[in-house]
Amino acid sequence: MTVCTIDVHARDVVAKLISQKASVSLEGDLPLFPGSGIYCQGRSEVIWVASPHAFAWLSQLRHQWEEAQKHCSVDICDAHFQYFYEYLGNSPRLVITPLTDRCYITLTQSLHLTMSGAPAGPAGTGKTETTKDLGRALGMMVYVFNCSEQMDYRSIGNIYKGLVQTGAWGCFDEFNRIAVEVLSVVAVQVKMVQDAIRDGKRRPCAMVAPDTELICEIMLVAEGFVDARALARKFISLYTLCEELLSKQDHYDWGLRAIKSVLVVAGSLKRRDKNRPEDQVLTSVPHYGDGSLGRKM
Repeated sequence: MTVCTIDVHARDVVAKLISQKASVSLEGDLPLFPGSGIYCQGRSEVIWVASPHAFAWLSQLRHQWEEAQKHCSVDICDAHFQYFYEYLGNSPRLVITPLTDRCYITLTQSLHLTMSGAPAGPAGTGKTETTKDLGRALGMMVYVFNCSEQMDYRSIGNIYKGLVQTGAWGCFDEFNRIAVEVLSVVAVQVKMVQDAIRDGKRRPCAMVAPDTELICEIMLVAEGFVDARALARKFISLYTLCEELLSKQDHYDWGLRAIKSVLVVAGSLKRRDKNRPEDQVLTSVPHYGDGSLGRKM
């Protein structure tokens, strides 16, 4: 599934580079010049994809092996990192969307400037998972800590000590729940670990609502479905109608976690019965207890 997810993203990047436009309006036909663009008719836009310095290419997370130094490096925009070679197991990669790419750029630029990142947004938009996936892409271990009002400066100080000794990343989920009195001491602790970070100067990254249909389509492709686009459109329409029409209950969950669990069950059912039509496989998921949709209906 990891290879399929990365391959689908790579194809999306190539398609984006081909269709990327430079917003240059023209009056008439534009001839094709080598290395400059693609032929356009009428009042149109120029497509610039030939230069390796184009932002559409530089903004992608790029891994390359440097033969002279005998190590792997990772580049994105003007940020350069060495791969950390931390063994993270055969864990699946996060579905990469344009929102994920923008978050990668923000976090890596913050790391490049020796600062911290602070993704912000509603619950279920992928803030924690995106941070963890960036660590996996760089070969870095990421430890997630769920913050609460009971945490004091001593417990957070112990966490920082462990992160410094292991060289791992720390992701503090629900950081705003920590008491203000504790945060004042935490600011001093962070400055001791990273002198470049000033109080309240973390780089924010807004996480808007994700494109659930695109995520669903890529996950279906990774699970082996052929007609993934049509199935994703129908599946998300069903989820949207259920969320809008069904009564509000505490145990209802229409977020990405529930969608992922249902699609994983659908993938296992498809691999179990390969001759069964794909639409029937997806509609049979509610009959199985593993799917979150089955517990709701």
